[in-house]
Amino acid sequence: MPKFLVEYSLTYEHVCRVGVTARSPESAIKKMEAALDAGTVWDDTTAMPLLYDDYEESDNTLSFTVTPVKKFPPPCTSVATMKRHNASRAMEELLREMLPGLDDEYRARAAEILKTLE
Repeated sequence: MPKFLVEYSLTYEHVCRVGVTARSPESAIKKMEAALDAGTVWDDTTAMPLLYDDYEESDNTLSFTVTPVKKFPPPCTSVATMKRHNASRAMEELLREMLPGLDDEYRARAAEILKTLE
């Protein structure tokens, strides 16, 4: 039976929101632009807390492409990242269940790790 790669795409908009203390809206924009240029926008500092960073659908129109293939290619890195993320969430749940039974040293370390995941 023939094999096909079927791809769909949606239009997304990347939205990033940080807190900026500045004298004016123009000054706040300049600070944001400087942080973007320096690559520090995502550092989540007290002076510039990262408040939102996500992709939002800007259009609900699905676009499909189909490509015939002899065999399926290996998954790309985004799939591996998604699997790692899912495994991390599963480990978080397991750790929360195990927490009461851990000795004091491990309970403190586990609680610290879980705090960063909240």
